[in-house]
Amino acid sequence: MKNILLISSLTVFSCLTKPTFAQSVQPQPAQSSSTAPAPSASPTHPASALSYISRTPGNSDSLQALHFIDSIFNRPAFTFDIAEPDIPKDMQSIIIRFNNAVAADKQWFLDYRDKNAVGGSLPYNERFGITREEYQRVQRLELFPPRLITLSQQTAAVDRHDGNIHFKGEGEIRILDYWEIDLRQQKLIFAGDTLPFAGTMIGNQLSPFGLTQGYVWRLEKADLKNTLQAGKVTARVVEIDLGLPKDTTKIFLRIKYQDMQEGVTRAEMDLTGFIH
Repeated sequence: MKNILLISSLTVFSCLTKPTFAQSVQPQPAQSSSTAPAPSASPTHPASALSYISRTPGNSDSLQALHFIDSIFNRPAFTFDIAEPDIPKDMQSIIIRFNNAVAADKQWFLDYRDKNAVGGSLPYNERFGITREEYQRVQRLELFPPRLITLSQQTAAVDRHDGNIHFKGEGEIRILDYWEIDLRQQKLIFAGDTLPFAGTMIGNQLSPFGLTQGYVWRLEKADLKNTLQAGKVTARVVEIDLGLPKDTTKIFLRIKYQDMQEGVTRAEMDLTGFIH
């Protein structure tokens, strides 16, 4: 139930307005070196590992993001705090009913959102599956997102070799096993797919998680031929977010993964929490 609530409560934020993570995020101007996260050297994995990263003109944001990644995983293992939003129980049931209604007719909801979400939240509709008063509570939750609370802790191993970083997790963080970082080729790979760098996080992406800065990698891959033939969506969406919270030295990590075949969701995972 806790995992369902995590997915539902985070989904509702992205549903109320036009998508932020789903769109291509324009890279922001590179920050000065005094504010950028600095990689740290260690006897095991010295900072010289960053020599794998070429300095191609025009990709300063993506290079800064790779330096950030290299500094985070410059260790043999890390602890991951699995987190979820601290939402009142009565609000949890409202969010679940809202998301169930959206899931029952996703195409209608997408069309409705595209037509009506202009500069703010969507106007109420009875097809949301909740009352107007309940929807107003959902909107307030969007304006004042709940803080993330730790549910459990897990340990993940880090394997660094020849410019590649791999992970080994157990239980709830086993999703990390599908993630690979290739510093030589400047790539983030998940389940065999390369994730394009989408840019730095902007305001409405940072605020729900209390971040000061962050980076986004996102892949949207659709099988247009089969989708058109069947009239139902076949697609894969993967997103990885990394950021610096305002009030902790821990690193924020979120991995979202969804596979849909002919309109049916075959896999949906959402891992959110903090690295330390």
